[in-house]
Amino acid sequence: MAVWGPAGLDERSTIAEEILRLARETGDRETELAGRARRTATSIEAGDIHALEADIAVHARLAGELRMPFHQWTAATMQAMRVLLRGGLGEAEKLADEALFMQPERPNARFAHLDQLVVIRWEQGRLGELREVWQGFVERFPGVGFARGWLSLAEAEQGRDDDARRGLRSLVDDIPRLPRDGLWLPALALASLLAARLEAADDAASLYPLLSPYADRTVAITMPHPVVCLGSASLYLALLAAVASRWDEANSHFQTALRVNDRLGAAAFLARTRSEYARMLIRRDRPADRGRALQLLDQALAVARTLGLARLVQEISTLREIETGGTVTGVADEASAITGGHVFRREGDFWTVAYGGSVVRVRDSKGLHYLARLLAQPAREFHVVDLEAAESQPAQRARSERLARAGVAELEVRRDLGDAGELLDAKAKAAHRARLAELRAELDEAEQFSDATRAARSRQEIDFLEDELARAVGLGGRDRRAAAHGERARLNVTRAIRAGVANLARVNPSLGRHLTATIRTGRYCSYTPDPRAPIAWQL
Repeated sequence: MAVWGPAGLDERSTIAEEILRLARETGDRETELAGRARRTATSIEAGDIHALEADIAVHARLAGELRMPFHQWTAATMQAMRVLLRGGLGEAEKLADEALFMQPERPNARFAHLDQLVVIRWEQGRLGELREVWQGFVERFPGVGFARGWLSLAEAEQGRDDDARRGLRSLVDDIPRLPRDGLWLPALALASLLAARLEAADDAASLYPLLSPYADRTVAITMPHPVVCLGSASLYLALLAAVASRWDEANSHFQTALRVNDRLGAAAFLARTRSEYARMLIRRDRPADRGRALQLLDQALAVARTLGLARLVQEISTLREIETGGTVTGVADEASAITGGHVFRREGDFWTVAYGGSVVRVRDSKGLHYLARLLAQPAREFHVVDLEAAESQPAQRARSERLARAGVAELEVRRDLGDAGELLDAKAKAAHRARLAELRAELDEAEQFSDATRAARSRQEIDFLEDELARAVGLGGRDRRAAAHGERARLNVTRAIRAGVANLARVNPSLGRHLTATIRTGRYCSYTPDPRAPIAWQL
């Protein structure tokens, strides 16, 4: 693990690529999993979010296919990390718990769970709940600066400033001597947070040159795959520079941190960056600083409220109240309400949707109407014709009323409009199935000879033919009819629901995953959440 630390990023990237090259040459999918897990770590440290997400997706698929517990745990922890980075605290905690359940006796699994849980509690303003856990960790492993950082931040949150200052002083003395491994940079980031909170200018001055060489990095905890991301290192440099009243450097670092955290999709850290940037501008007090600060605070507060970041909401509201001489009302109650409820409610041309600590507003669409009807009656199956008819009735009634007022008679529309025959006849289906058998034999042979190109071609044609058969044959092997009214309704309703889920997933990824897992489409549609964890939607 000699290259585990921040100085070994380039070498670790090279190692990951070499592992993946060997995996491609040998066709060894477990080796590919190891390579992709390591590449996700180097991608996030370099701030390459697109490469990170691509590797996480492929890793999750491979882990699901191989069904090996360790790799499934790795995939689950990376999924929790990504959700947490986006600010989905509730969903991230659920995923972290599920990951721990997969490997409860594995020390790294317990440590990864604690790493993720502590960030969640910090954002919730509940870090003090874990103080004793970190106290025990520090007593067992006094040389782990990362643990001492969280302990001291928990003490500061509880108002034990003297203990927190002693912890900071110990960190500042120890960090230059600690091994520069994968926990060194996170320990430095936590010490920076602590120095800023305690306004310890001398300690900030000592920490700044240690962190400065890594200004372009993203701070992450890896083992070797990433389990926690703490955002742009420039945020922590900005905090240190601001404490030392080095305004120009702080300003430059804050601007870099805004760009990087925005690119990462690190919603919570982006809100925190805006809040701390505003605090620095207020302290600097140059012309136009106050107006810019209030703008940043408004932006940060909107995101913090949406994500349910209770601690940050309170900090921002207090700072804004001091600056404006007024009050920001209902902040604590609002954050509590947001994190605790599930809402799916239409309000005019928009829908307000709350899930997993996030509240969003999305434009009205037919798919959202279908989803609302399914969410209102969990486990009930709705025939697509009935769903479509229910949503069209209000429009039809309004049209009939307009025609009646105009004295025009309306033709009756039949619900079942017939069809144009089978999508695939018996001969075509037999030909498709015969070709599938040939392709599967070719795929087996290609995989035996490690012929990746031939295997990929075979898989592509297999996927196409299977899709064609699936489109033509319904439940129970019944043939689907071309242009059948029921078939048209199935296609229309399914497309609308999927589009609605996709739109929601873009603004609330955790909700997107929940709906993808629980919404069933086809001839019959339903919402089937886990009965052990029922969700009460406010509609």
